[in-house]
Amino acid sequence: MGKPAALSIARDITERKEAEAKLRESEARYRELINNMRGGVAVYQASDEGADFIIRDMNRAGLRITDTQKEAVIGKSVKQAFPQVEAFGLFKVLQEVWRTGQPQRHPVSFYKDERLALWADNYVYKLPSGEVVAIFNDVTERKWAEDALRESEERHRLLFDNAGLGIGYYTPRARP
Repeated sequence: MGKPAALSIARDITERKEAEAKLRESEARYRELINNMRGGVAVYQASDEGADFIIRDMNRAGLRITDTQKEAVIGKSVKQAFPQVEAFGLFKVLQEVWRTGQPQRHPVSFYKDERLALWADNYVYKLPSGEVVAIFNDVTERKWAEDALRESEERHRLLFDNAGLGIGYYTPRARP
């Protein structure tokens, strides 16, 4: 019979632990940046070779803008969470950005389904991981203001053109 023996191996893992701590700190920093942005951010993962996209993450502003809860969208198909995404035009942009890797701006467009109606501006790009990100803003109030201004200008133009009086504008010159 042999004598009892013990074998001990020690390895210094200080560098690995420090690197892990730095990674956690960096992830926390960027998570806070994203979550405290005013604009919405949604992260999508392509499925079925780009035939659909699964929502992997959405920041607080995105949830507020889309009037939804995280549990209602995370892990869901974008078509399921936002049924009019194809008519809105964003779905095609997601597909093109995923396929080409080239960022695109989806111009201000109107989105409407049974739950949500808003004007939104989107910028879409692809991450090195293959995920696609959309940064978006609700520009509904701006669109309403633009429409109101356009209507007001049209009313004033009609009034000016159809007034039976002489009407003129005078703009004083600025003094030197």
